[in-house]
Amino acid sequence: MGKERKEKKEKKADKADKADKVDKVDKKTDKKAEKKTEKKVVVDTTGNDSDMEVDTPARVLDISPIAAPMAADKLTKKLLKTVKKAAKAKHVKRGVKEVVKGLRKGEKGLVLIAGDISPMDVITHVPVLCEDNDVPYVFLPSKEDLGTAGSTKRPTSCVMIVPGGKKKDLDSAKDYKELYDECFAKVKELGGHPCPTKKERRTSQPENPYAKLVPSQTIAIVPKFTLSSGHVLREVPVAYRTWGRLNETGDNVMIICHALSGSADVEDWWGPLMGPGRAFDPTKFFIVCCNVLGSPYGTASPVTVNPETGVSYGPEFPLATICDDVRLHKLILDDLGVQSVAICLGGSMGGMQVLEWSFLGTDYIKTIVPIATSAKHSAWCISWGEAQRQSIYSDPNYRDGYYTAAAPPSIGLGAARMAALLTYRSRNSFESRFGRRVMDQPTYSKARDPESPAEEHHQIHNDGNRHSKGHVERSSPADSTSNLLTASSQVLATIDDSTSDTNRSSLEEVHAREGSPTTTASGAQTPASTFTASSTGTTSTRATIVTTMTINAIPVTLNKNKNKKPTVFSAQNYLRYQGDKFIGRFDANCYIAITRKMDVHDVSANRGELVDVLKSIRQPALVIGIESDGLFTISEQYELAEHLHDSEMVVVQSPDGHDGFLLEFEQINNAIISFMQKHQHINEILSREGVQPVGQIGEVVKESLFGESEIVNW
Repeated sequence: MGKERKEKKEKKADKADKADKVDKVDKKTDKKAEKKTEKKVVVDTTGNDSDMEVDTPARVLDISPIAAPMAADKLTKKLLKTVKKAAKAKHVKRGVKEVVKGLRKGEKGLVLIAGDISPMDVITHVPVLCEDNDVPYVFLPSKEDLGTAGSTKRPTSCVMIVPGGKKKDLDSAKDYKELYDECFAKVKELGGHPCPTKKERRTSQPENPYAKLVPSQTIAIVPKFTLSSGHVLREVPVAYRTWGRLNETGDNVMIICHALSGSADVEDWWGPLMGPGRAFDPTKFFIVCCNVLGSPYGTASPVTVNPETGVSYGPEFPLATICDDVRLHKLILDDLGVQSVAICLGGSMGGMQVLEWSFLGTDYIKTIVPIATSAKHSAWCISWGEAQRQSIYSDPNYRDGYYTAAAPPSIGLGAARMAALLTYRSRNSFESRFGRRVMDQPTYSKARDPESPAEEHHQIHNDGNRHSKGHVERSSPADSTSNLLTASSQVLATIDDSTSDTNRSSLEEVHAREGSPTTTASGAQTPASTFTASSTGTTSTRATIVTTMTINAIPVTLNKNKNKKPTVFSAQNYLRYQGDKFIGRFDANCYIAITRKMDVHDVSANRGELVDVLKSIRQPALVIGIESDGLFTISEQYELAEHLHDSEMVVVQSPDGHDGFLLEFEQINNAIISFMQKHQHINEILSREGVQPVGQIGEVVKESLFGESEIVNW
């Protein structure tokens, strides 16, 4: 027995010696490896909590310049350790899709983003969503290390630590809660969290003359706002108007979204829909309309001051998206105390905003009414927008957008507005309204009485040309325009003898009165009486005759009535009037900014396939389309109604095209009221005792600045 025990002890000793030797070898190997390699983030996934070191100079070169705030080495180590422990407890969301889904559901936690993702625009919207949902975020140097810490087999662009996981069981987070709280506090110190909604409110914007056009609006200042592009705007003005009173529960809210050239003043462009008993009832609802980014009517745009430079943004205003508008406006609603929105409505570009609002979830947005809009901007609309921008670019005053207030590209902007109006209406509406009626006294034909036949024709040719500098006397036959007129006069050389005699007599009378000689192709002056023609004359003879004609005499043979005014059709006069009206209330750079924003509108961007994205919109929806709309076609409205989860479709009967949503007040009003009455949460609002209505709401008390001047009270 003693011998056996002795042998066992010897064997144990041998094993211990061997283990010690292995440990010593491992330690030596580890030390050699550490000397040969740069320090890097090492994440132990076996369960050890061994220290991790961070010093990644090689990786810094790959980090995006917009990856801010970036965690320092020590914080990175702690964050990765926290991710590792949270992953064990299944409290981590991995990848952009999962993180975005969690943020949109309102889950709270801490978001870590890899700073070496390429292209960076894959995740630029994640910080934006974090700010919108009051979730701190921070960038780490490596996607590989983030993936390893999250127990994935591949690099990870971002993760979200959600203490307690889906079940929100905080007891299951005890293993890492202390470390998480420490990291959470440090990330907030770095600035990876939203700042307060605003610092102040203003009622005016002295540097912006267009803001004065909107009465009774308020301008809130958001200290910092990150666009979807990653660009950060500071001291951001947001113009808005409200009607009615917010109830104690903060849920009697109606959001109204304006179109391209509209403002926050709903009374101006949808006034007949507002009033007690109407769709927009301020005695029942707290109605809010916010002005969009890029608009000249108060919100940050090319005509507002860039606080970093002290001058207006001009053409350097960054491209914004419809989604940016909604996120910015959400900050204003939060500040106003809004808890949920009973209904969100808007037409055209406003309808695009309505669709974006729906992605904030059914708990926040209860019902939606997109009108004459689309889920993504069509090639047709993009092309019209481009044609309108080219009109502005072609104006000599445009100067790449660096024009002055004293010399804006008004002619180009007016032409853009004229083109846009044609897309807002329909052919039949123009035909029925104008036909071929001629203006007896054209409003915008201000040319002086012509002093010669040439000047008369110059005026007719250039009627409506705002660049025209007046008639120019020409003496050189080499002038291109002279040659063009000379060539066109060959028509006269082919007429028969009887007609030629009459023409010759007319020409001789004119030259006898004016004493004006004719000029040959060689430059020799000859009397007008040399204009003769034979009925049997050859082509060469006729050509010779043409060269001896006086250019100034041609108009007289076509029009014996001197000083005839240019013919201006009613349709032309209407377009010119609307163009001139528009340039007095809108800015060219703003027009470019908003049309480009509409171009990039696509609700499926960063969300998936369009049909699947539309099906994910769960709010009850009323889709309203205009039967004659040639811009946002009725087929696009049917497509929306077909794929939205819970929707109904109403077609407005109107010959007026896209603008029918601003003109067919009664149909729009009835459709919205009927829809609202089908939903209990709105019926509860309608059944509550309302506040005292504001005087004159719903009445047109002034000419509409942003809508149709033909609006009548009904």
